Amino acid sequence: MKNQTAEGLLVTSLCEDVFALAGVQLRTIRERLTRRSEALVQAVGVIFKNLYEKQMSARDDFCTDLEECCAAANDFVRMSEKCEEIVGEIQDECNLSPVATETLEEQSAVLLGLYSSDAVYAAQKTHIYCFEPIEEAVALELFKEEWLTDLTNNELALTLVRTLDDFMEDLETFLDEVMVQKCVEAQVAASVNFYIKCLLTRASEHNSSR
Repeated sequence: MKNQTAEGLLVTSLCEDVFALAGVQLRTIRERLTRRSEALVQAVGVIFKNLYEKQMSARDDFCTDLEECCAAANDFVRMSEKCEEIVGEIQDECNLSPVATETLEEQSAVLLGLYSSDAVYAAQKTHIYCFEPIEEAVALELFKEEWLTDLTNNELALTLVRTLDDFMEDLETFLDEVMVQKCVEAQVAASVNFYIKCLLTRASEHNSSR
């Protein structure tokens, strides 16, 4: 279920659900092993590896519409922060050797990198859902005869821009500011691709030898 924070950000309970289970495993490991045990770091590494593999396999399940993409992006950012918090706690509470500390940081860096890149991925995937109504409203008319002769005031381009503006109002509310910037970058690229796609479609329909 999606919820909205006081600031307007969309989130779900994904972060809490995942790390509640991981937290049980981590607490059990820390209770059973000594604070200097090399096995502790190895066991934590197994948990991080499982989290990594599950994230890889399940990521797209959380990105099926615009609002879910926004919630997923925020959730993945929170999961990255939670992972950093856990690593910090282990380092503070356990008397790890320098080698063990380095191993722990390397293991966590892989998972942190995945959560961070997936947050960007989810935020940028919103462009797919932004362009669905644009496709319906503009794609069939762009670069046709009427566009050339009658729509001389950039009516179709204005439709595209205004539609993206409407979506941006929601994205600026639902997403962290850094992720909004990533959305803008994706929309710029998607706009270029949209125009090229429409132009190639019109070109493929042009059978005249002239």
